[in-house]
Amino acid sequence: MAHILLVDDDATTLESFGAILRIHDFEVTTSTSGIEALECIRNASFDVILADLRLRDMSGVRLLELVRSDVKLRIPFIIVTGCGTVRSAVDALKFGAMDYLEKPLPSDELIKAVRCACESDTRASVKDPRVRAVLNIIGSRYADTRLTARLVARELGVSHEYLSRLIKTNTGHSFGYALNSVRTAMARDLLLTSSFSVKEIATVVGYQTTHHLDRYFRRRFGVTPTRVRRSEAK
Repeated sequence: MAHILLVDDDATTLESFGAILRIHDFEVTTSTSGIEALECIRNASFDVILADLRLRDMSGVRLLELVRSDVKLRIPFIIVTGCGTVRSAVDALKFGAMDYLEKPLPSDELIKAVRCACESDTRASVKDPRVRAVLNIIGSRYADTRLTARLVARELGVSHEYLSRLIKTNTGHSFGYALNSVRTAMARDLLLTSSFSVKEIATVVGYQTTHHLDRYFRRRFGVTPTRVRRSEAK
């Protein structure tokens, strides 16, 4: 059972998010401040941290920064906010937030984000060798714009329908979701560490147009690549 740390100074949010996660078989610990959360992290093991952007003693981004630099842990970290800005989204990306979600957050989106974070090292946890092979293909060939589930299915000698069911059963996600997760993560790193244009980054990570990169990047991180680049240029 995955252990989730919920950090929010709003009791209603803690109660509602906690109830949703427990219904879906997650173990949940709650904290109402950044300092309290750091103490929890030092004294217990967590699979995912889900923190509000605005806490009473520090920002969720500051908590993320402290977790990365002080506690020195690579726990998957999700920022949730009802009043986000481009600057906060960019800062969250810099310090390695896995997701940046906006409230109100539907329960299915919450569960999807947490499960994705829990499975961030999916290749290590997947037992089926065929699915591991698919994830390895995605990890090594994500830049190929022609990479599709049908192409990989042909290479593995199985039907597209069978492969799709196999991936869904073993990871909880589709082939497209896994591919876009890798591509957007690579795009994030390039935006923060290279001088490539957004158009060049889209090409490098396997998207045929910047429109496709914009759509999937914003869906995952709550901000467009162009806004990230403009913010970094200031």
